[in-house]
Amino acid sequence: MLTWLAPIAIDKGMSVLAAGGVLTLMTAVQIIGNISIPLFFDKFPNRLAWTVIVLSFGSLGVLLLMFGTVNLVWVAAAFIGVALGGLFPIALLMPLDETTTAEEANSWTAMTQSGGYMISAFMPLVIGIIYDQKGNHEITLFLFLSFIVLMLIFALLLHRRN
Repeated sequence: MLTWLAPIAIDKGMSVLAAGGVLTLMTAVQIIGNISIPLFFDKFPNRLAWTVIVLSFGSLGVLLLMFGTVNLVWVAAAFIGVALGGLFPIALLMPLDETTTAEEANSWTAMTQSGGYMISAFMPLVIGIIYDQKGNHEITLFLFLSFIVLMLIFALLLHRRN
């Protein structure tokens, strides 16, 4: 999302300067979420609820980018910032929550970190190729929404397993 939010905003009709502001807003909200959301984990420890909440914000943000007007890009950026800011601490804690030994936690962490960084490295190239072929970000936004739905399914399956 960090790579493609500004180009998506420009395609929606924003100036380059405004698109940079949208990206700045998303990043600021993400930083605030990274810091503040974990502070609530002690008071509200249900990680599944947090996962559903932040994924819901992400879904709303992507849907606003897909179907909203240019003015709603700002709201979409804030919602996506909440999602990114909340998912990061949840992802860091998930190996500790879902395992019982240090070895299992290390394996989970290695798998999630490696997989996440590979996807993060590969997806901008894939999205760029798709954009070059189609000339718009409809498929990009559909992919983002699909990833959010997959994360929700995996979270529900993990929760049900326990």
